[in-house]
Amino acid sequence: GDIFSCGRETDVDLYRKSREAMLEYVSTHYKQGDYTAETIETGTPVVFPDLEDPEDSRDPMQMRRWEYKMKKQEDSTALLKENMKTAFSLMWGQCTETLKARVMQGSEYEDVKSK
Repeated sequence: GDIFSCGRETDVDLYRKSREAMLEYVSTHYKQGDYTAETIETGTPVVFPDLEDPEDSRDPMQMRRWEYKMKKQEDSTALLKENMKTAFSLMWGQCTETLKARVMQGSEYEDVKSK
């Protein structure tokens, strides 16, 4: 299967294949998974553009549209955060015990784990 490992010559190729399989799975099975896959692939969270203020804030229809768009953007940001946690769990579950031990020894492990 697709796993993440360390210590063997074939692990680099296995990592590449496993990562590709995981990205494909995330992008097709997670809600708005394309944003999650992009974040994993680039290592940088997707940033949604700022919404422009409505032209006329006194117009109730414009304000409702703007509020709707703002809510959708907030929901997408929250979903991306949750998807990243789920994707981390997916990836972690595919790691060998040897690799997990190495990762947990890293200085950044506790910081990443808490997010």
